[in-house]
Amino acid sequence: MSSSRGFAADTEWIAKTDAVAVRVNTLAPGRGSPWHFHTVVADDIFALDEGSEVGLRGPDETVRLRPGQRQRVPAGRVHRVVNRSSAPARYLLVQATGTYDFHEVSDRGVEGDSS
Repeated sequence: MSSSRGFAADTEWIAKTDAVAVRVNTLAPGRGSPWHFHTVVADDIFALDEGSEVGLRGPDETVRLRPGQRQRVPAGRVHRVVNRSSAPARYLLVQATGTYDFHEVSDRGVEGDSS
């Protein structure tokens, strides 16, 4: 597995195989992942603290998660996770099932693949 360029999160790995990854990411206030998608794996994002916001495209949607809430992002859907609080925000990320890849996207389209 690889991490994205510019994605500043502290990561605690819980489990990692060729087909499943489970980790806790901690985002500093105002920080987040770049817009991206995965071709095979789905993301299940579980908020552990206040502040986690999931941005989605196709259709455009913003989901603010409270602790204990989950957002599923199917493979192929462009998304990002951002901390909108003034304190660090943790979320549990479960990525399954299949080979992990990461395709960063901007308003102009796909910028690259860091797989």
